[in-house]
Amino acid sequence: MNYKFTKKNLLDSPESYMYSEFKGTNFLNSYILNRQSKINEISNININNLKKIKEHSEANLIRICQDNYVKLSEFDICEMGEIDQILNTILHGLLKKSSSKKKIILIINIICQKFEISKKLKNNYSDKAKISYVSDKKLYIYIKFSAVLCLVYNDTQNIRYLNTYLKVNDLILSSAKLKNLSKLFLKNMTFLLIKELEFIKILINDHRVNL
Repeated sequence: MNYKFTKKNLLDSPESYMYSEFKGTNFLNSYILNRQSKINEISNININNLKKIKEHSEANLIRICQDNYVKLSEFDICEMGEIDQILNTILHGLLKKSSSKKKIILIINIICQKFEISKKLKNNYSDKAKISYVSDKKLYIYIKFSAVLCLVYNDTQNIRYLNTYLKVNDLILSSAKLKNLSKLFLKNMTFLLIKELEFIKILINDHRVNL
């Protein structure tokens, strides 16, 4: 059985997931093989050492959000703007263990809710902005969103975030433009896939599923 959710470009043809059939352990095995294959593929592109990627994960994540962010105390939830700045602000806050955790969760929930409708990120979240979506020309923005979901799930263990995390990673991996990203973003994507697998394997063990 093949894992089907990364075979087509999900930005061109979004996957609803609504009527996706679950085929038990066969599906789980195909998912794990898919992720392991993608990790190897990305690592080969970048000639990275996976152990070093994990060791330097926090530093690498900080590097992708250190510019174009605002202080959470100054962030206006009622007038959210450009998605890149929003994600940089949230990611920076999560990594720096900001005291504004309730605000961070509220912002994440707004973005997740809208993402689950279209299965895409909007370029701008201001109510005044014309609706347009982030294309795979800016695939790195989806990697930032994946990082946000990884960190917030790790902190909260709320399955809702893991669910969206899986879908965002499917979307990223479905794009042929992934291989064109910078080494920094490829390192981060590799780490995010490793963490995703770790989260899923913990759930599999907790539910005593034999693969």
